[in-house]
Amino acid sequence: MMDLGALLQTAIYMISSSLFYPTRILLLVAFLWVVVLSGAFCAEWIERIRLIKHPSDVIPSLIVRGDESKSLPHRVRNYIQKLRDLLNGGKPTEVQIENLIRDTTLRMWKSLDIMSWALV
Repeated sequence: MMDLGALLQTAIYMISSSLFYPTRILLLVAFLWVVVLSGAFCAEWIERIRLIKHPSDVIPSLIVRGDESKSLPHRVRNYIQKLRDLLNGGKPTEVQIENLIRDTTLRMWKSLDIMSWALV
């Protein structure tokens, strides 16, 4: 007759052996994901440190003059450039401006979803 303890020990050994490498691979992927997100965070931080600080009432005049390159983050500059392209193409409709706002908002939410997924 087989010993029940030996049978359980063998079953636990087989389960743990079969999960060893997949667990290590998932840990490696999670570590690489943390490295990538840390790099993105550091790049954003360095960019914000290098920005020239202005009072909030001066920023609209900088945008109108087109001199916002060292005062605003790259995401804001990209949005302003898309808005300028839309305005240079003629008189934009309300729908075109609303689509630009919604696309930008959706992209921002998606980037936040990626970070919140990493925190789970």
